[in-house]
Parts: sequence; C-alpha cells; structure tokens
Amino acid sequence: MSRSRLLWFTFGFASTYVALYQTVLKELTLQRHALTSHTERYFRILEARLSNIEQSSSSSSSVPAPNQNLDIKYLKEARTKFYARGRCILC
Repeated sequence: MSRSRLLWFTFGFASTYVALYQTVLKELTLQRHALTSHTERYFRILEARLSNIEQSSSSSSSVPAPNQNLDIKYLKEARTKFYARGRCILC
C-alpha cells in the first residue's frame, strides 16, 4: 500500500515538474528569440545608416570636413566590435 502511494506520488511529482519545466523553458526560449530578433533588427538599421553615411561621404565634395572621416571610422570600428565572425556577440 505504501509502495503504491509512493509510486503515485513520484509519478505526480515528476509529471508536474516536467509540465512546469516545459512552460518555463518555452517562455525563456521565446524571450531569447525576441531579444535576438530585436537586436538583429537594430543592427540592420545601424548598418543601413552606416552605408548611407559612407555613400554620402563618397559623393560629397572632395574636401571632407575634419570630423566626417573620424565619424565614419568610429562607426566602422563599432560595427566590427559588435559583430564577430558574422554573428552578433550580444545574441
């Protein structure tokens, strides 16, 4: 009698644990995916802005402003810091 109670208690406890674990795991996976896609979206926007700046700097006058080259250099360095081997470090 006590063995069957222990068996049913163990079965109930294990099934409850599995259900809660799946719920928590699913929630964490969804949050991680949302954060990753959100971060990738902002990096694509930053990449587009950077390419627009590079295009506008190449099509502007032959004498660039002194800070213009520095800004482009800084943006290129920032882009390489956040991307490592084609993948976002923060993701």
